[in-house]
Amino acid sequence: MGDGISNINPEDIESISVIKGPSATALYGPRASNGAIVIVTKKGSQRKGVGLAFYSLGYSVESPVILTKLQNVYGQGRAGIYSKNSEFDWGPKMDGRLVQNWTLDPNSTKYGTTYPFVSHPNNEKISSG
Repeated sequence: MGDGISNINPEDIESISVIKGPSATALYGPRASNGAIVIVTKKGSQRKGVGLAFYSLGYSVESPVILTKLQNVYGQGRAGIYSKNSEFDWGPKMDGRLVQNWTLDPNSTKYGTTYPFVSHPNNEKISSG
């Protein structure tokens, strides 16, 4: 396997330029928005003209490779007692009782409301719909 640049004989290269930013996009379109490498080949070689290779870097994660194993028994709180202000210690077992919503934002629609204190296993998995 290979890519387009591997098809160019290094001895046929006259010059190599890197164009970045809006100049690359203006000259070579959206595929060059992250930059373009322009390779000018020597005249008189079998391949005449300009050879182009587009340079683009990007990284995205669709889904994690390894998910951390999470506990789904105890909820937020401290010393086994529910607390909406504690997010780092373990509170009581999540048994379905109604508890005060944890938001401290008075502008939130959930402020002052209650919700069932239950576990939501696998809530770290994102579904694409």
